[in-house]
Amino acid sequence: MTREEFSTHWFTKHAPLIVPFFLDLGVQHYEQVRSPLLSSQLCFSSVHLTRPKQIHGPLTTTSPTFTTLVSTYDGAAGMPSQSDLHNFPPPSLAKWKLAYYREVILVDERRFLVSEAMQHIHRVPPMTVDGERKVVIHDRKCLINVPESVLEVWRSYEAKGCAEEKET
Repeated sequence: MTREEFSTHWFTKHAPLIVPFFLDLGVQHYEQVRSPLLSSQLCFSSVHLTRPKQIHGPLTTTSPTFTTLVSTYDGAAGMPSQSDLHNFPPPSLAKWKLAYYREVILVDERRFLVSEAMQHIHRVPPMTVDGERKVVIHDRKCLINVPESVLEVWRSYEAKGCAEEKET
């Protein structure tokens, strides 16, 4: 997978899949940062680095402490703070949401990342990764186009969950 293919898939295919899930969880902000360097910096609580199947980086950092780590990645995702993701997915997550996460989000992550994102997560302090920034969610509002087909899948999982709740 080329850097361009990775970036395109991550933003146009993967991001829309996680939008309804993240919004439902109350995620305030999610953005993607990728090389090449465009002099923008991350400015949120923590960073989740993502690694494509073929490494095309490097990302760059404002902190020499993280140069070796960050330079092996092609992208970084601004996500909730570490405490929010410590037990992810949360144990209280409804079964239908967990099913969506496992059957839709994780399946897609396995397509274009080295492994599921939570398996190779590395935290770095805010404002330490440089690159082009694409904001997906800001102030709990989606800033990208989410295709109706994605929303239909989300709603089908939700409907199945509601039906299962009524049966119990």
